[in-house]
Amino acid sequence: MFNVRQLLVASAAGLLISVAALAADANVAGTWAVSSETPQGPRESTLTLVQQGAALTGTIKGARGENPVTGSVAGNVVKFGYTLNMQGTEIKIDYEGTVDGGAMTGVAKNPRGESKFTAKKAS
Repeated sequence: MFNVRQLLVASAAGLLISVAALAADANVAGTWAVSSETPQGPRESTLTLVQQGAALTGTIKGARGENPVTGSVAGNVVKFGYTLNMQGTEIKIDYEGTVDGGAMTGVAKNPRGESKFTAKKAS
């Protein structure tokens, strides 16, 4: 009976550790090479993220300059966005995707529509 109790306690502890590991937020800190599919063709940009817990800050730099980024990560789901000033009009661009190691895929949305994006972690 004593061995069965030890086995049950050890199994429960192992299950809790496994669940905690699965629930951990992905590490997305670093520099990412982002490619977005747009009606005008692919757009390349560089995304630099700083992660503190689930909160993200950083910058995105592309053909339209460099802009501050804010967002969050929960498990392997990442969300971030920035505001772009185009000829005096501010346009909010929101990204949502999933992270798998050093790769990210998802959708970028703005008032004009949405586009698919991919990203590869550079560092």
